[in-house]
Amino acid sequence: MVKSLTILITYAVLVWYSRRNLVFVRQASAVGAVAYVLIWSVWFVSVP
Repeated sequence: MVKSLTILITYAVLVWYSRRNLVFVRQASAVGAVAYVLIWSVWFVSVP
């Protein structure tokens, strides 16, 4: 529940802020996606 709410709020804020600074939102989204994949990849490889 909390994770879903966090994702929903983050999405709404990014949509709102993209009207002011689309480049930042695109870069932040790309960095966040890469970080997410890296974190899960490291966790997947390191956990027995």
